[in-house]
Amino acid sequence: MIQTMILKKKEERVIVTAVLKPSRQVRWSSLVMTLPQGHPHQMQSRKLCILVLRLEVVVDGMV
Repeated sequence: MIQTMILKKKEERVIVTAVLKPSRQVRWSSLVMTLPQGHPHQMQSRKLCILVLRLEVVVDGMV
């Protein structure tokens, strides 16, 4: 399952495209906090196991 979500992080919009393992529910707010800056690699945490395909950080007003 591929899922894309746009998240608000301070003054930035974070666009995350991820492949989720089936039957996993993602808390996107905590996902953003665990994203390594500038390194959209495979991440594993207690409740998620996802592969990030694309991570874009866009400053508000610069769409």
